[in-house]
Amino acid sequence: CYRFGFFLAVYLEWSDVTANVCYLGQLPDPSHPGKLRWVMPTNKRRDQCSCTSLLPAGILKAPSGPHRPYYVDRPLFTNDKEKISDLFDCGEEFSIIGKPAEQSSTYRARTAAKAVDGNVDTQTNGNCAHTGGPDAKAEYQPWWRVDLEGEHCITQVSILNRGHCCSERTTHAVVRAGPSTNVTNNPTCGSPVTAEQAAPPGGLIEMACEPPLRARYVSVDIPVVTILNFCEVTVKELPLSKCP
Repeated sequence: CYRFGFFLAVYLEWSDVTANVCYLGQLPDPSHPGKLRWVMPTNKRRDQCSCTSLLPAGILKAPSGPHRPYYVDRPLFTNDKEKISDLFDCGEEFSIIGKPAEQSSTYRARTAAKAVDGNVDTQTNGNCAHTGGPDAKAEYQPWWRVDLEGEHCITQVSILNRGHCCSERTTHAVVRAGPSTNVTNNPTCGSPVTAEQAAPPGGLIEMACEPPLRARYVSVDIPVVTILNFCEVTVKELPLSKCP
């Protein structure tokens, strides 16, 4: 984490505003020799866009990691989501509830649509998408896919894991987004899900698409012999005009 002795309390003595941006102080800017400039964290988009409390006492939370700073000349103190989005390119949640979804096979009534129905209950049996056919048999590289019904600029895909059983099955899952109905033809968002990420029952697994991906389809596949089951998928997007 960038740690500096100087914070922005001097700018905040008149206000107890809670903002959504974290300013850590000043650093020399290599591209402007001899000049100190305000610096913000730039590790991952979800950190840039997360809520951070700025109070007269200083900074309550700051993202960590040895990442290059982002320089600005005029600090912005605001709760205005539009201003923050313009500054950081923060993705906004795009509802995929009810969008057409398919999966490689289906166990009983645990259809692909269960993962886009808006139900975030991970404990009740039957609320989650589940592959495996009538006998719940493992298969090689089970997959799940949702059709966004148009091109979108995807910045993040989140998987709400199963809570009452078998969360470890999501280990090795690969999240993809792109134009192809063939899930393996599309680029990936982040790295495969680790055992640590999959372990918490009912846990939320967030995958950042860096850079953002133009996509009509978002998918999850697991390139091993297993069963795919999770309870909900959500996505965040940028305006297409901001997509690479």
